[in-house]
Amino acid sequence: VAATPPTPSTLVARSEEPRGRCHMIWFRKSLRVHDNPALLAARDAAATEGVPLLAVFVLDPLFVASGRVGPKRLQFLLESLIDLDTSLRRTVRVPLFVPRGAPTTVLPALWRACNVVRCTDEVD
Repeated sequence: VAATPPTPSTLVARSEEPRGRCHMIWFRKSLRVHDNPALLAARDAAATEGVPLLAVFVLDPLFVASGRVGPKRLQFLLESLIDLDTSLRRTVRVPLFVPRGAPTTVLPALWRACNVVRCTDEVD
């Protein structure tokens, strides 16, 4: 799991795109790779445009503070994120970035910082 936030320059290093644009896949509930239509759509769109793919799961402190998450459930989530990172690196060759904060704050900041031109997520 990536600890350092991506930047346009680190994303450009993985792409021929000179402006550092990228596509983002935002993992929310489905932390699977092998049967994830949102991931396939994001991967294909990024490949078509020749830009890198940024994989993100936002760890919202409100989720943990909600009182519905005990130590075992949190441990399961963290283990699932490590497995997701491993699967992403193996299959689509991108690491999982896990910033902490409210998605309403974190995502727009990432969109600006990484020049995200498309964000894909699954439908609830």
